[in-house]
Amino acid sequence: MRLSKILLTALLAAFLLLIPAGTSLAAEENGDIVVGATKVNGTWKLFDESGVEVTSGWGFVKVDGKTYYLDDGNVLVGWRESYGDWYHFSETTAAMDTGLTKIGKKTYFFEKDGSMAYGWKKVGTDYYYFGDDGSSKTGWIRITGRYFYMKNDGIMHTGWLTQGGKTYYMNKDGVMMTGTVVVDGETCIFANSGALISRSSQPVKNGWKQMGDQWAFFRDGKCLTGWQKIGGAYYYFELDGTMRTGWRYLRSKWYYLDPKSGAMQTGWKQIDGKWYFFDPSGYMVTGTRTISGKKYEFAKNGVLLNP
Repeated sequence: MRLSKILLTALLAAFLLLIPAGTSLAAEENGDIVVGATKVNGTWKLFDESGVEVTSGWGFVKVDGKTYYLDDGNVLVGWRESYGDWYHFSETTAAMDTGLTKIGKKTYFFEKDGSMAYGWKKVGTDYYYFGDDGSSKTGWIRITGRYFYMKNDGIMHTGWLTQGGKTYYMNKDGVMMTGTVVVDGETCIFANSGALISRSSQPVKNGWKQMGDQWAFFRDGKCLTGWQKIGGAYYYFELDGTMRTGWRYLRSKWYYLDPKSGAMQTGWKQIDGKWYFFDPSGYMVTGTRTISGKKYEFAKNGVLLNP
């Protein structure tokens, strides 16, 4: 028995002589060799596959299938930049993060090599969009002129969506629909804002269409927006396609649209007992203006000062 202890001591001493200077061994309390990163007295330490502590080196170091970041042998965690790419090393394992990762309150995606992803990314069967800071976007986003809606978890929404009391539809690619679209056999009309105007099993006809207590005008199956000339008169339609009436302020000028017909007014107009004059192009006149050979003065709010 004594001879066995002497022999074991001699073998251990011989093994220790083979370990390079400046390295050390570590073991768990149960006697298993530590491989990878672990905290020793509050400091991260890295051990190779033999349980030997790595005390030198710079940059990326792979141990047992995981990647770590060293700075002169010191294990670093958190964000690291290398050759223009960003990487993140877990504060809980010190290993490089890959795949979909939540850091703080934001979600990121790291490629297989650990580099942070940007733009569209398919994860399983779901799509995410990662912005310039690498975090997944939520809510409405506009990409190359098209609108998408990203749910609170960052996953792209498809199908019907109700937001702020309005209904929208995103196709299978997540794109918000506008204009006339057939959905599940129904003809749906969406404003340029994407809001649903109407759903019907009947095809959409060109011309005026009443939407509740408002009006819209359709041409080639789409509702018009902005200034439009219809039947010799000008009308103004909001982004959702509804016709505007009354006063409208556009490009630093005031216009008046008939309260009933919506037609843009020109010339003399009495509104609430006061007189105004609207230029042939529709805007309200202010200051001095000669009309039919007579000079008139108009206040800043357009009201005639010298009837």
